[in-house]
Amino acid sequence: MSISGGACTLIADRAEAHGVSLPALSPAIRACLREAVPGPGEALNPFDITGLAVRDPALFERVLSTLGDDPAIGFVGCVYSMPWNDKWQQVPAIEVIGRALAQLGKPSAMLNQTLRPVSQKSRDIMAACGVPAAFGGLEAVVRALGHISRWSAWLQAQTTAEQPLPVMPTSAWPDSERATLDYLASRGVPVIPAKLARTRGEAVDFAAALRAPVAMKIASPDVAHKTEVGGVRLGLQGDAAVGAAFDAMLARVRQARPDARLDGVLVSPMREGGLEILVGTVRDAQWGLTLAVGLGGIWVEALADTQLRLLPVTPQDARDMLTSLRAAKLLQGFRGSPPVDLDRLARVIAAIGDAALALGDSLAALEVNPLWVRGDDVEALDALAVWADAPSSTH
Repeated sequence: MSISGGACTLIADRAEAHGVSLPALSPAIRACLREAVPGPGEALNPFDITGLAVRDPALFERVLSTLGDDPAIGFVGCVYSMPWNDKWQQVPAIEVIGRALAQLGKPSAMLNQTLRPVSQKSRDIMAACGVPAAFGGLEAVVRALGHISRWSAWLQAQTTAEQPLPVMPTSAWPDSERATLDYLASRGVPVIPAKLARTRGEAVDFAAALRAPVAMKIASPDVAHKTEVGGVRLGLQGDAAVGAAFDAMLARVRQARPDARLDGVLVSPMREGGLEILVGTVRDAQWGLTLAVGLGGIWVEALADTQLRLLPVTPQDARDMLTSLRAAKLLQGFRGSPPVDLDRLARVIAAIGDAALALGDSLAALEVNPLWVRGDDVEALDALAVWADAPSSTH
């Protein structure tokens, strides 16, 4: 409430921007307010007590007490300036406001319309008048109430939310893309089928058996970023194309990284259409393993649109991360693409988080980029585990 209709309008405007609920007043509360402060319009929240309260400060007590009686209201704020220098002496209105706020039995405060000091003079007046708190200006107050509302909703959700199950540790120590994908598959994560070709002939045979365009990637525990050394070819079809790509890829990588151990070339079917999702975990020095989810591929850097959570997460946590992305609309189906099965995708993301936790304290990061999804089809196309040191004895 305020003696200024302009302040009421400002609060309503900023409340919408910061996600603060201003519940409609009940009919009984509106009737009481209009009896106290007659006016032509309906009594609204925030309530304009008008300048009548300057001439009759007792109105503050009646109106604040009435607002506090509404069970839909969790916080009551009275906009009025708190003195801060010695030119202010006794302020009758503040005495009434302080007395009323102290009797509400719910969180309340006096609100300065603009930012101003809270001096020793201010604190002396607050103590003498019983004002529980004084804040300002209005933009900062409403923004803070928005943060409180979101935090309170989160706390409430935790009481009924599904809780993560304990994660059993593993002795696995994947040190390459294929080993990481195999490990994820053992933890219930769907991964793209792939075969390791050690010779040109094996690559040709594997590709021919798929009867579709294939992707070929160098297999090496020493090469983390394959594209930088020419270790990726996409959309290959036919014996000649596959064979030539195999020979050329090994030659390029050997030239770029003569020190690297080369196990061969991974041959897998191409996945086209759909969306690419980044699912990555990284170990923070203070917080432990943190999960990041966003659009994968080039969009990670282009959009800077990711959601972060501490592990472990439940499928519902993962779903909330997906729907909180700015690009969430793309998951609903866009320009003819099928909508993503968010529940299935969320279960896979949670399984990736659990897989990272199971690897223990030696794991620095685990990244799946991309996790390919089209409708209810979900597959990890590429994955890599990064280790801070050798696995601990607890594995």
